[in-house]
Amino acid sequence: KIGGFCDICYHSIHRKGKRAEHSKVRIVSDENLFTANTEPKFGEEISDSTENSKLSIDRSFDESDDKNSFIERAKYIPLRLNLDERIYLRLLESALSVSDYTDEVDRDFKSVSRRKHKQMELIASVLGGLIVSVDYEKGQEVLRSREFQKHQDFLQDIFEIGRRHKIMNPEKMRTEYGKMIYLLQDANSEELSELLNVKTVRPIKTVYTLLKENGGLIMLFDPDIEIATREILPDKKKSRSSIDAEIQRKEKVVANLKRKYCSSTLSKEQIHKCLYSICDNDSFLNSNRLPIDKMIGYLKKYFSPDNIREGYSLAIFAGEDGSRLTHSHERQYNFALQSLTLWKQIMHDMFRLWCLAEMDLLSSTKQYQLASTGQGVQRIQSCPRTYKAMQEIL
Repeated sequence: KIGGFCDICYHSIHRKGKRAEHSKVRIVSDENLFTANTEPKFGEEISDSTENSKLSIDRSFDESDDKNSFIERAKYIPLRLNLDERIYLRLLESALSVSDYTDEVDRDFKSVSRRKHKQMELIASVLGGLIVSVDYEKGQEVLRSREFQKHQDFLQDIFEIGRRHKIMNPEKMRTEYGKMIYLLQDANSEELSELLNVKTVRPIKTVYTLLKENGGLIMLFDPDIEIATREILPDKKKSRSSIDAEIQRKEKVVANLKRKYCSSTLSKEQIHKCLYSICDNDSFLNSNRLPIDKMIGYLKKYFSPDNIREGYSLAIFAGEDGSRLTHSHERQYNFALQSLTLWKQIMHDMFRLWCLAEMDLLSSTKQYQLASTGQGVQRIQSCPRTYKAMQEIL
């Protein structure tokens, strides 16, 4: 018997395959046990609008300090892919899907030189295959000469597209992304990059970099950008006409911003791309951070660390129902609240953390070490940028 799921988890698990054909039965919530007329409400209250629908992220959280301002967020928000970039993305995914790079490289070798030779061979085959797929004649020449320098911009672009796509869509490229990062780690190392005579890594294209290069950073300080980048979500309390009015208002604000900030160096199409890239980030927060906000609200509304209703204690005991710890009601309440709050902060800052993690992993100066961890040979590497960012969050 399959247990109950919330709407978000159900649709995430049943996206495709045989699970997509599963029928679902809506389970009546137990919230009627905690009605306003019969039960006290401990702690913070949840507003009706938040409790009954998926509302957009509270922007007061985003703008509470400089770190969460639009201009700071824009530094880590990737740009949407255009049609040409999506063609290259499919090419990259296909090339990585048939590659056995990690299986062939991350294993025991008799000597370091043999591993480097294998790395060179596999990296050259992947790079050459990408070039052949785009231009057969030039690709054949590259495979013979092993001269990748002439195609450095193309190689940097196609790998940057894959990395940018993964940040915006964490559920995609589940196996291909790992292969790509491991390959880029090796190709970007000082020794191999010198032997290959090519650099395959470049910074991610973000909203901030595009606006800065074209003199449009002033747009991020415009108060209307909040409306222009907010995701319009369905709400049971809103009529269809009300939602349509919000959509029309947003489109009007977007048109005004495009007209106001376009210039000889910054086109309306680029402004549109930046605005909707920020909106993609807002959509990510609505899908991933908002459920945590809702759970914290339920915890504070229906439970209290100081008052225990009979039959609703949060206390756990080691050895019972799979518990490995013993916590009193108050301790478990605070443990759950702290865990949810930490995860909420991590999800809010996920794009920045991802970018910093890539910067650490793809560093040409700090190299990883191969070590047997008890689960096979694994790569171990220090990540100072990510470590510092997590310390700030904690």
